[in-house]
Amino acid sequence: MSSPASEESDATAPDETTPSDDAGASDDSASPDESTSPDDSDSPGDPKPPAWPRWRRRLLIAAGILGLALVGYVAGIATTLVLPTPVHTRYYEGTVSLHAWPSSTLKAPTVFGDIDVHFDGPVPAPGIELRTQVKGDVTDLFAREDVSVDTFRPTDGEVRRVASSALRGVVLRFGLGLLAAEAVMLTLLALGRRHHRHPSWIQVRVIAAATVIGVLVPAIAGWQAYRGDRVAAIRATSLLGTVRSNAGLLTDVQTRAQQVSRYVTNVLALSQSLQDSLVPPELAQQPAVRLLMVSDIHGANQYPIIKGLIADEKIDAVVDSGDLINFGNPREAEAAGIFTSIAQLGVPYIFVKGNHDATSATDRALLDRLAAIPNVVLLEPKNGQYQQVSVDGVTIGGFNDPRYYGDSDTDNDKKQKPRQKAFLAAYGDRTLPDIVVSHEPAAVEGIKTKGMLIDGHMHTPGIDGNRVTVGTFTGGGLFGKRIEESESGDGERATASYFFDIAVYGKSCSLVNLTRYSFRSIVEGRPAYDGLNVINGRSIVDTIPEGRTCGASNGIQRTPISPP
Repeated sequence: MSSPASEESDATAPDETTPSDDAGASDDSASPDESTSPDDSDSPGDPKPPAWPRWRRRLLIAAGILGLALVGYVAGIATTLVLPTPVHTRYYEGTVSLHAWPSSTLKAPTVFGDIDVHFDGPVPAPGIELRTQVKGDVTDLFAREDVSVDTFRPTDGEVRRVASSALRGVVLRFGLGLLAAEAVMLTLLALGRRHHRHPSWIQVRVIAAATVIGVLVPAIAGWQAYRGDRVAAIRATSLLGTVRSNAGLLTDVQTRAQQVSRYVTNVLALSQSLQDSLVPPELAQQPAVRLLMVSDIHGANQYPIIKGLIADEKIDAVVDSGDLINFGNPREAEAAGIFTSIAQLGVPYIFVKGNHDATSATDRALLDRLAAIPNVVLLEPKNGQYQQVSVDGVTIGGFNDPRYYGDSDTDNDKKQKPRQKAFLAAYGDRTLPDIVVSHEPAAVEGIKTKGMLIDGHMHTPGIDGNRVTVGTFTGGGLFGKRIEESESGDGERATASYFFDIAVYGKSCSLVNLTRYSFRSIVEGRPAYDGLNVINGRSIVDTIPEGRTCGASNGIQRTPISPP
């Protein structure tokens, strides 16, 4: 039998333990977003689950926000694809949509090729696709004899109106798609609660945060990327590669278009209008110096084509990064008429020796023959003696390849470094030229300069920072399809296409743009374009020389460079 004291103790025990239990349960329930609220329990009598650590709950909330933002983003993109924004001008109609992958690229596909405009914003933005077609009544214009490319080009006012309409339509559709997705998620969360058919306060806050992130991040990225001063490169493929700022390569654009089909004319006009409206102002300025970059001629006399390019593109000088011949004997070039053709170009021909331009390490036969041509400038006339040339204010220097035809073809990269070291030692404390040229990539690789580095040898074009590899102008001649990449990765590659670059410098002596062309069927059949890239100069060389002015008044100047 229990005593009164023990009975009193047993009776009061639950009242004494209850406060301590409540206190322990309320340690992590100071704020509604970090605890299980009363309406989250299944019923008043159900036991509460153990509380998660605060850091874990916050991490889960952050993951939920990002996950829901991604769901909303994808839904917004999908809405623009399912319901693209219609746009139109007098002769064209089209649709605009977004792509989920943040490529910062405007793509305009056509049956004649694609136009890709790449932007270099600080944050990648969703890709944009513009699909266009010609209106049906445009065919009435073909009855007119005076129809031309300019007839079909949208006016500046039409381009601005289309851009504004496309922006409003895409933003509206993206926003509606995102909000619809977030609303669905909110409804599903509410329906998943067994006793309360409305979302909790924390769920509402998570959805709201996800909506804001899903809208603001792509909007800010797009606003920063899709601007005229952010254009990094414009690429036109297939037939659209014929569209350029001046009259044509090998044949006039409009003539070519009419030869193929008069319907092509309006597509060319539209692509030209797109490029004109998207090229930054500095790319549209009157250039001060235009340089044609060629390489790896390999004994094929296609200098009549180069001469036509010089006239069409208003070229001030040609820069050849080597391999003029195949077997190191100048009689190859003599028999092909190459020396006579170079002399007739009418502009300076700036040259460095390649690994096919000699028969031994001391062979100078080709260099001596070229030196006898008045317009040829040898950047390294003799071993260790260098010459810098200034073309209307743009300075060019470089050095020869130490290799030769019949060389062992091993450790090629190591063979280039002593020549690079000797070239840099000759300049000493002098400022390196705006363009440094040699034949093999390893020769110029690693040179610290604020200018542009040019090489060839690989037969295929490439860009690595400020180093530009020029492709073969003639498809590699006899070696175009025979020489393959060596195991060390520094050998010549097989090629079937032809390439050249045009570097444009402005009056401030800064690189404005590099236009890269590829084409085929130059020897047999009708010449055809494979592609065109217009690369913003600041993506290659981002510095502007101070206190300098370039232009025709500077003329051509040669300066010997001797070791200090």
